[in-house]
Amino acid sequence: MAIARGASARAFATLADMLPRAAAPAPACSLCRAASSSRGISSSAARRQHAAQATPPPPRPRIPTEADIGAKMRSVLRNVAQPVVVAVARTDSPGPGSSTSSSSAYHGATLTSFASLTLEPHPLVAFSLRLPSRMADLLRLPEGSAPRTVAVSLLSHGNHGVADALAKPGAEQGPIFARPDWDNADPPALKSAVGSLTCEVVRSLPLRDVGGPTDPSDPHGSELFICRVLDATDGAGTDSLVHYRREYHAVAGKMGER
Repeated sequence: MAIARGASARAFATLADMLPRAAAPAPACSLCRAASSSRGISSSAARRQHAAQATPPPPRPRIPTEADIGAKMRSVLRNVAQPVVVAVARTDSPGPGSSTSSSSAYHGATLTSFASLTLEPHPLVAFSLRLPSRMADLLRLPEGSAPRTVAVSLLSHGNHGVADALAKPGAEQGPIFARPDWDNADPPALKSAVGSLTCEVVRSLPLRDVGGPTDPSDPHGSELFICRVLDATDGAGTDSLVHYRREYHAVAGKMGER
């Protein structure tokens, strides 16, 4: 009887070994164990924290370059009307009939960067020129030299043809200054403009390194010219010419009169 009971026990143990065993529970992560043992955090909150911890962070946005910012700035400023002026300075050419390459004693440039700075204690205006620029070369002040005189015509809507002509780099400007629309001043201003300012350059400032160092081998950039106003004259023109969204427009009327 004892032998039978021993055999039955051995058979039962063998049968138990053959049966599949339940899998052991997976060990909880350290965050879940800490959350489960904490009285203040529920198991669902622990799972949410674990999922947030396992999610990779989003990619960092690309930092815009100064070229990107400049392009965006240009796009924004196209929606702002800018006054159009013509700056004229005397050249080294003796004028018509000379043997030099240019037949004009004057050189002009169309600008949309003109701004009035102050009226007191000295009336000052300013404009910038994109380099390289012949006008910038004419107006730049060598050490110990006398201030250069520049005539600034504030254009009217009827002067858009002159604005276009003087905006073309490298164009022969002799025929432009041969037109009868210029006054007899030296340098001359347009009589049909809204008005004109006779100025002398008091300061020129290269803007390349104002915002930080740049590549010295790159010749491009801009130069700011600050001018003292010596005289101001009203012209015969009306309705100021402005540059807006890459086109010329005339300022006509005030709000409520259109």
